[in-house]
Amino acid sequence: MEVSKEIVIKKQRIGKSENLNVIIHNKKSIIRKIIFFFILLMLILLKKQKLELIKNKILSIFPEHKYKYFSCFCGIARNENLYARELIEHYISLGVEKFYLGDHNLEDTEKLYDVLNDFVDEGIVEIIDLIGKSNYNNRQTDFYAYVYGKHNFECKWMLFLDFDEFLFFSDKNTTKLKQFLSNEKFEKCDSIKINWLIYDDNDLVYYDDRPVVERFTRPLYNNPHNIFVKSIVRGGIIEPIWIINGSPHTPNRYKGNCDSLGVRHKRNTYISNYNYTISYKRHYTTKTIEEFAYKTKRGYCYGKVNYTKRLNHFFYINKYTKEKVAVYKRILNISDSKY
Repeated sequence: MEVSKEIVIKKQRIGKSENLNVIIHNKKSIIRKIIFFFILLMLILLKKQKLELIKNKILSIFPEHKYKYFSCFCGIARNENLYARELIEHYISLGVEKFYLGDHNLEDTEKLYDVLNDFVDEGIVEIIDLIGKSNYNNRQTDFYAYVYGKHNFECKWMLFLDFDEFLFFSDKNTTKLKQFLSNEKFEKCDSIKINWLIYDDNDLVYYDDRPVVERFTRPLYNNPHNIFVKSIVRGGIIEPIWIINGSPHTPNRYKGNCDSLGVRHKRNTYISNYNYTISYKRHYTTKTIEEFAYKTKRGYCYGKVNYTKRLNHFFYINKYTKEKVAVYKRILNISDSKY
């Protein structure tokens, strides 16, 4: 009888031991699976170049994250070498510390590096080569999404502007971007809309090498195009803020979207009632007819250019003269026009 009890006790001990081994084995198996899937996920993310997203999510956990730059400039260029240095120097004077520029020139034409090599060597400018890369041939927002996704945790604020847009402040006490953006009215703003202020051609016909801000001095305060805006966007936002087919004027993410007065907008829109009491962007959209013709000739990202419509646009902003029409026709080698 006692022997059978010992046998039973041994069997119970063996059973408990076997159960414990099963539990340990199962735990090890689960841990192996977790490690396997983690490694697999990392490989997938590496393959898709999404490691930056992981880094940004980790950084977002820490509220004391320190940005490398207070403000950065993001822009895409095609045939802008004549104006690139003036643009960079203007925004450096406002306090911009870093520039991410897309070189969208055509094959066998000019390159941004040719005129900005000293800024590149100093680390102020980073040029992203978009020549011949179809991913960025059609949508400016593709480039914006790329730069924001890669650098938004380096820059506290990012300016998404064109090479013909120069930011100015109306308040004489505000001379730097940091003064402007550090205002408490922007504390709850994720993006700030800055209105255009269109400038005409000053009745000039041909390019000369004076700075743009010296050549064109006449603002058109009542031009309807002034309702359009461009945006300064806060860094550190995790979810995508630019999407394919979106507007390059404002992010698609409209949470915290406000104007230059700090007034929050309930919906996302790339237009805003213009107000120049705080800040504005001088938009040299046409410059002279000669420069405008070459700009038209280079082509645009959004498809085939209608030369007549482009000329209509020019005279919507500038005074009509036959000389301007003749220059436009000569450069574009066209004879059929209503003008």
